[in-house]
Amino acid sequence: MKFATITLVLCGFCILLSLAACKPDPQPEPIEISYEDGILLANEGNFQGGNASLSFIGRENDTVVNDVFQSEVGRPLGDVAQSITVIGNRAYIVVNNSGKVEVVHLPTLTSACAITGMQSPRYLLALPSGRALVSDLYSKTIHVVDPGSCSVVGSIATSGWTEQMHLVGNRAMVTQTGTDKVLVIDATTETLIDSVAVGREPNSIVQDYNGNIWVLSGSALGQAVPRLIRLDRDSLEQQANFAFPSTQDSPSRLTYNAMRDTLYYLNGGIYRMSIDDAALPTQPWISGSGHTWYGLGIDPHTGWVYATDALDYQHRGALVRFSPATGAELKRWTVGLIPGEMVFLY
Repeated sequence: MKFATITLVLCGFCILLSLAACKPDPQPEPIEISYEDGILLANEGNFQGGNASLSFIGRENDTVVNDVFQSEVGRPLGDVAQSITVIGNRAYIVVNNSGKVEVVHLPTLTSACAITGMQSPRYLLALPSGRALVSDLYSKTIHVVDPGSCSVVGSIATSGWTEQMHLVGNRAMVTQTGTDKVLVIDATTETLIDSVAVGREPNSIVQDYNGNIWVLSGSALGQAVPRLIRLDRDSLEQQANFAFPSTQDSPSRLTYNAMRDTLYYLNGGIYRMSIDDAALPTQPWISGSGHTWYGLGIDPHTGWVYATDALDYQHRGALVRFSPATGAELKRWTVGLIPGEMVFLY
């Protein structure tokens, strides 16, 4: 009996050890990411591929998190993430071929709503009234939206494709691709009041340190040379008109540094020039050889220059950081497919 009792005790002890050994390891608590200090990047994805995405590069740890819309919202972003605009504590992601604007809260990136009812939206511009304009590729309309209610509340008729926009005082300046015009919208009445002649196929627009307006015109299918034109902020008359050397040039993505005294743009390579220069640069600041530079942005706090490389348009692209002093490459991250527009969050 004594031997049997000891045997039973030992057997029970072994069973307990076996159960303990089979007990699953405790699962780590999910890590919450705060998207409030870094770069939010729109990866366009392939046209009709439905594979647009967002990437976030944290400034503190300098690491990238990809597919953050999918992970936070729980569904795909859509087809062609064209642009991002931040208004207050919300980010507005214009998803071109899905005909919508996805609105997410910051810094959580949780879904707030989606603005629908647009044919092919491109860029969103906030107005002083609290409403916003959305340009469009196909609809011959600039949409007027109410960001608060996430709805389209009006429209402004145009003659075609509208692209980037910029607010100058109480006037919204809208580049109209397919023409040689920048449209002028009264931001109070939300009506088209004028147009200004610029180079053929205007695609991007900025305002410099002196308040003057720069408009970059791109390729016109070989019909005209691209131009970079400076307009007076008040009269909108041309102050300078820089012609590119060839109809084969295709400049785009005009932007500026924090001081707004230096312009940057893409044209195969990455170019930069002072707003006081008397001529266009003849050589790229950063070569385009071996790259497909696609997006461009300058961090307003650090001054670092960022460009996206779309590679072959079929594989995940890259975001590259450059020194503003030397143009040397400082850091490279693998991001999503066809990375383009970026915003800097603080």
